[in-house]
Parts: sequence; C-alpha cells; structure tokens
Amino acid sequence: MTKATNLAVATASFALLCGATASAQGAKPAGTAEATGFLVPVSLGVSSALDLSGATVCVIAGSRSETAVATYFAAYTLDYLSILLASAREALEAYEASLCDVLAIDTVTLEGIGMHLANPDDHLILPETAR
Repeated sequence: MTKATNLAVATASFALLCGATASAQGAKPAGTAEATGFLVPVSLGVSSALDLSGATVCVIAGSRSETAVATYFAAYTLDYLSILLASAREALEAYEASLCDVLAIDTVTLEGIGMHLANPDDHLILPETAR
C-alpha cells in the first residue's frame, strides 16, 4: 500500500468508528441507542421524569425516542405534548429556545449535548430513561 492508500484507509476507519458506539456487545451504529433520556432546565424544578406531567417534550419525529416517550408517559399516566422535530439539531434548537420543557433523545446523543449548551449547569439529565 502507498502512503495515500494508508491515509485513505485510516480515514475511512476513523469515520466508521465515529459513527458507532462501543459496548460490551461490540460496536453499534450511531443513533441506535436503546434508551431515551430526558434533559430539562434546572429552573423547571423537577428531579425525576415522573414529575413531567403536563410538560411539552421536544423529540425527533419518527425516532425510537418518539415511541419511547409515548410508551413511558402512558405507562405512568402522565399527560404531555410532543413537539416533533426533523433532527437532533432542530430538537436542541427548539429546547434552547424554550419551545418545550424537555428534550427527549437517545442517551448517546444526550451525553454529548452538554458541550453544545450555552450554560450546561442550567440543565439536568434526569435519572430515568424510556425504552
């Protein structure tokens, strides 16, 4: 192999690894997280997803998270209003603009969102997850 080929192979491998999550079971494609987490502003005054009755929830339309949120809220007989967005970026932007009380998204993505928030300490990832 030439240097150029090695670089291309290394770059392709890196891109593949960046698009996956590692676990004891091996790599999974990004976006296939098994759980949905909940991000809320600290000012909402909740410490549990069980306190979210009546909340507006930003979630990606057609995602596992949309189904998981519906299942979770129904299981605990909590009322909520979904605000369906086309992408994680749009959901985060809507959350940051206070168009919803809660951002519900897969836990892998949720863990990385903190670095994109203007004031990360003003937000809390609730301990419960939805599946």
